[in-house]
Amino acid sequence: RILIEYGIENIPNKPILGYGVGTFIDVNPLNFYSHNNYIEVLFGVGILGFMACYFGPFAILFRAIRKHSLDIALVILIIFLLDVSVVSYNLKPHMVFYLYLRPIAI
Repeated sequence: RILIEYGIENIPNKPILGYGVGTFIDVNPLNFYSHNNYIEVLFGVGILGFMACYFGPFAILFRAIRKHSLDIALVILIIFLLDVSVVSYNLKPHMVFYLYLRPIAI
């Protein structure tokens, strides 16, 4: 909780571009990951990077809902929930999974 609070307090200092990818662990007082992907992304790459990171998954989610592919929508929602407790923005398998789901949801 301390790490998430640290992120929330410091994100407004550099909201557009953030502090740099992967810097959260280096600058927080405990030298740990925040264990929250949303905080890590906003802290590291700011609002612009956050939008770039989550544009694809949100587009897939809305397309899946629109096409009534509720199983795909559910999988993406579960991934969004997991991102609260995991730092995954730098994991290639995570992004490959989204790329795999995109054609299915179209």
